[in-house]
Amino acid sequence: MVEELLIRPLYVSEWEEAMRLAWDTFIIHEAPVYSKEGIKAFNHYYGEYYEELKKLCLFIENFVKNL
Repeated sequence: MVEELLIRPLYVSEWEEAMRLAWDTFIIHEAPVYSKEGIKAFNHYYGEYYEELKKLCLFIENFVKNL
């Protein structure tokens, strides 16, 4: 049985929790099959684009509010 699923933009107030969930999910489900270099690359990408993605989240939140 499939439960109802709500898809909506992420609010900036949820940002930190969502990023922790993304990292934890990667560590639990993906990292075990990655090489050390692969984990390092993911961590670099995660850190490098963290603030830019947060700004995008804020932009989308403001855009949706003004629809």
